[in-house]
Amino acid sequence: MKIKSILASIVVTIISIAAATAYGKDDDYAPAHFITSVTNQTFHQEVSDSQKPVVLDVCAPADCAARIAATERLAVQFTGRARFVQAPTTENSALVQRVNSPGLVIPTYMVSINDELFIVRKNLTEAEAKAFIESVISP
Repeated sequence: MKIKSILASIVVTIISIAAATAYGKDDDYAPAHFITSVTNQTFHQEVSDSQKPVVLDVCAPADCAARIAATERLAVQFTGRARFVQAPTTENSALVQRVNSPGLVIPTYMVSINDELFIVRKNLTEAEAKAFIESVISP
């Protein structure tokens, strides 16, 4: 199992290097920008004003750490089609209240398109999250 994790990390790194070459260092989708941390102060700029769909990962710090590899792989797979942002709940209680809606369970992925949020349920596998994101952002 540990070997799979190491191999997955290597693949993400290789894809990130390829993306950096393809998109350039200053592009919104260069590896340093695959997952942007968002706060209540930056939410409007990073999510509401985005011209691309935005996948918002709302999570407690432990959940964020556990999900980061899957979120990075999803961010790489959707490079150029969606932006990925992460909002740790302990640092962003006002933001969590802002996006809270009935049924919101932490951790969760949300997709924002034109400032409209589509909520993803808790405990999705990476494949389920990918399918949901694909269904929401595809025309």
